[in-house]
Amino acid sequence: MQEIPSEAVELNNEAQTLARHGKLEEARAAFDKAILRAPGRASVYLDRAEVLERLGYVSEAEADRRTAHALKAARESGRPAWTAAAAARVEDRDYRDYEEYGEDIVGLGRYVLNFFLAGLLGLVFTYFLRHEGWLATWISLGIFVVGVIALVASGA
Repeated sequence: MQEIPSEAVELNNEAQTLARHGKLEEARAAFDKAILRAPGRASVYLDRAEVLERLGYVSEAEADRRTAHALKAARESGRPAWTAAAAARVEDRDYRDYEEYGEDIVGLGRYVLNFFLAGLLGLVFTYFLRHEGWLATWISLGIFVVGVIALVASGA
């Protein structure tokens, strides 16, 4: 059995106390820190799921419950906990939630592609449409095609 860092235990206890006193945002932050210190501890994910649900973050709470379940299954099967946590988080990747979290779903590859297709304008479209899937790339492709047609039409 893996040793749980004492700091993670203290943070988890602090978070539970904060949650009992209705300080849910502070409890969430403490649970986040506890998970960073001990990412393989399923009980912390379950505790954070309760707080997230009380805060109204139902999909995040469900994700934490699935992660906790995956961690328990990994522990029972003898697999490393980090593989279970990573697999659970990949399964939970839902692009509709990215705008809420402020994460950039486009990735470096699409920025580069759009730059090659439409130059700086492609980068601007990619940045502002980063939550719209491939829309910026289609726009950049359209700019590229218009540019090629304009070059051909001008006889260059």
